[in-house]
Amino acid sequence: MYPDKYYEDLESSNRRSILFSDLGIITIFLTFFLVGGQVIHELGHLAVLNWYGCISSMDTGFTFLNGFYASIQPLCTLTDPQLLLFYGSGYLLTLAFGIGLNIAGLRRKTDRNSYFLSAAGTGALLSILLTLGSYGDIELFLNVLGVNGFYSAVVKVFLILGVLGASLNNIGMLLEREERRSN
Repeated sequence: MYPDKYYEDLESSNRRSILFSDLGIITIFLTFFLVGGQVIHELGHLAVLNWYGCISSMDTGFTFLNGFYASIQPLCTLTDPQLLLFYGSGYLLTLAFGIGLNIAGLRRKTDRNSYFLSAAGTGALLSILLTLGSYGDIELFLNVLGVNGFYSAVVKVFLILGVLGASLNNIGMLLEREERRSN
C-alpha cells in the first residue's frame, strides 16, 4: 500500500536514531569515566572534611590519560579514624554512585534512558581505575593503619578485579539489550 520510498526513509530514520543514541551512550560513558567519576571521588573527600568542619586546599587539573584529578589537603588536624574516613570516602562514594546508577539502569530494562544510566554508572565505576596508578588514598589509608605499603598492591588488585568484573557484566548487559533493540 505504501510506496517503497516510504519504507526506505523509515529504515534510514531508524538507523540514524540508533546511531545518535549510540553516540550519546558513548559520550555519557566517557564523560563519567574521565570527569564525573573523578568529581564524585573528590566530593566524597570534601563531604568528610565538611562534616568535620575542616577547611582544605585543593589543586585540580585534567589530562586525557588521567581525566579530571585533584589533590585535597585538609588544613586541620584529623584523628586516625577521621583520616581513615577521609581517605576511604572517595572510593566509597564513587562505588555507591556507580552501582546506584547501574541498578537504576538495569531496573528500567525497556526505557531508552536505562542505557544512559548504565553507561554513566559503568563509566563512574571504571573511573576508579584512573586513580590507582599513583601513590594516593589507598597507600595513605594503609599508612594510617600501620600496614606495610606492599599490601597496597594487593588491595589495588582486588579493587581492579571487582570494578572490572562489575563493569564487564554491565557492558555485557548493555550490549545484549542493544542487540535486542536493533533486531
